[in-house]
Amino acid sequence: MKPRRIAIVASGSMGDVRPYGVLAAAFARAGWDAGLVANDGYAATAEALGVPWFTPGLPPLDHVMAWQRRQNAQEAGIFDAGLWDAWFAAYPALVEALTGADVVVSRILWIGDAARLLDIPFVLAPNLPREGPRTDLPRVPVGTAIGAMVRRRRAMSRVPGAVAALNLASHAGLISDRISLLWQERRSFGELLRLQKRHHAALTALASPAARARLKRPVPPILEMVGLSHHVLPPRKHERFTGTWRTPTAAYTPPPDLARLLDGGEPPVFIGFGSVPCMPSGDDFNWLSQMVGAAVRQSGVRAVIAPGWGGLRWPRETEGAADPDKVVVIDGVPHDWLFPRLGAVVHHCGVGTAMAALAAGTPNVPVPFLQDEPFWAWRLHDLGVAPPPIDPMLLTAPGLAGAMRAALDDPAIRSRAAALGQAMREDDGLATAVHLVEEALDMWEPSDVAA
Repeated sequence: MKPRRIAIVASGSMGDVRPYGVLAAAFARAGWDAGLVANDGYAATAEALGVPWFTPGLPPLDHVMAWQRRQNAQEAGIFDAGLWDAWFAAYPALVEALTGADVVVSRILWIGDAARLLDIPFVLAPNLPREGPRTDLPRVPVGTAIGAMVRRRRAMSRVPGAVAALNLASHAGLISDRISLLWQERRSFGELLRLQKRHHAALTALASPAARARLKRPVPPILEMVGLSHHVLPPRKHERFTGTWRTPTAAYTPPPDLARLLDGGEPPVFIGFGSVPCMPSGDDFNWLSQMVGAAVRQSGVRAVIAPGWGGLRWPRETEGAADPDKVVVIDGVPHDWLFPRLGAVVHHCGVGTAMAALAAGTPNVPVPFLQDEPFWAWRLHDLGVAPPPIDPMLLTAPGLAGAMRAALDDPAIRSRAAALGQAMREDDGLATAVHLVEEALDMWEPSDVAA
């Protein structure tokens, strides 16, 4: 019997794409013909994870990096036509990659339109909770004094309903933030208004008449599942948390210098900011690298420094060459393999990095920049697995040194991180996700509009 075919679609940074490659590999182990459709540049990642096939059916990775830099630097023009042109130009490759699949899975909602064009059921599978007013979790915008916010809420928890009211009120700020964003992006406001029409036109150009008829009829996903653990966040009634999507056992052979660093002395600290390409000011990571170098020296920690998209480095001109017994600068080490071997993880709080650190049971030092990163920084501190987050624009060498020592030396942080990691590892998020998709697909009935 021919195995079912699943196309899993993901775009963005490694933290955005890797969990979906892990999910594709899990479907392959369950007997599916599983593939990853992502930005050109992730073929090696898919192969390393054991994904049977990979298709670059989305804008190239350098385009994603350029857009991310513009957004991080808070430059105007993130909605300009060029951004969407690259997406629409990729649609022929995307549709070709999805053709013949029995089900399409993605965190990107409008991928569901491409699936509907082909009369393929669609599963919406984010690894983030949906935005919206809620009483159990606050909205945490960029620039929030998160440590003070946590202390204030804990003090007010003695008053019934007070924290819920604060949380609900915090979501009202989304309205003013959206207005501010639209004002900043006013030159591309017209492009934003035309977006839905252009999206449908680009898909329609690839469709048969019957497929165009399907595209005009909104159809909800056959399943919505979230790749998060209920140990980290409380799911709402309509949310189905599977647990995180992690590799069962990451196979990796470290280079000799990293192996030596991990084998001797106090467990080192990881310092890396992943897909963050620049400071919020638009400046490169030269100043941040200086602060990191000084903090490593002042705290006495041993460190693994990951350059990432921003090019974090050891500041040789002021600190001299890094002692390989104390500092290793390296990219591309799988977090699932590395983080359990560390004493702490200093990171930007992208969801992929945050969940990997939590599942490893390793304390965190949050340095959030933008988007959902302040929210996850709040959550890490609120869970008791991290000291108060550090604003990257206010980071100092003594402040970072103190936070790293707190993560390494505070027994409460270490015990909470270990307990939470153990609980998360007991979840089988991959098996749950495979089961939910199989169950939903068995119940699905094809459209009555033939292609």
